[in-house]
Amino acid sequence: MTKKINNNLLNNEEEEKMVYCECKYCGEEFEAEEELEVCEACEEAIDCASNPALIIALAEKFGCAPKDVGEYEDGEYEIDGIDYLVLTDSEADEKVEEYIEENLWAFSPIFLSSVTGIDESVFEAIQDNDRCEGNNEAIKSILDATNTSISEVAEEAIKWDGRGHFLSSYDGEEIEVYADGEYYYCYRI
Repeated sequence: MTKKINNNLLNNEEEEKMVYCECKYCGEEFEAEEELEVCEACEEAIDCASNPALIIALAEKFGCAPKDVGEYEDGEYEIDGIDYLVLTDSEADEKVEEYIEENLWAFSPIFLSSVTGIDESVFEAIQDNDRCEGNNEAIKSILDATNTSISEVAEEAIKWDGRGHFLSSYDGEEIEVYADGEYYYCYRI
């Protein structure tokens, strides 16, 4: 039977010392060969992100660590276990326009009348046919005939209800986050 001997100790070399560290983002304590400010999980989340500054800002805004922010496709994120849509100002406006174009049939006759100048009773008559989504094309044709763009409808709808009403299916809220010189808007989905 042979015994392994630590050659470093025989050669009077010092044993490698580990340093206790605490992650500045999540507070997790960990050991490392040198003093570090960020744990591996948070560092990996930041390094793998398409916009590292946004990951850090989202974590700060929502009171979690970068490792708790997952980035998916098309502006979708999971933040501390909850799904959000995270968009720039122009992306949010574009998404609202897309939503409105698909859901014109659901707008109130008084609103549609205010943006087109067409009498409210015309929109009431369309909605009375109970075709719901099937009325979208009829309303689009009225917009076309009155030279009213989807952008104009969206702009007015945002004034009335805000973007969160259209983009946050959970609570209608819009949460603003600043990162890397730009504002981002978060919508719980």
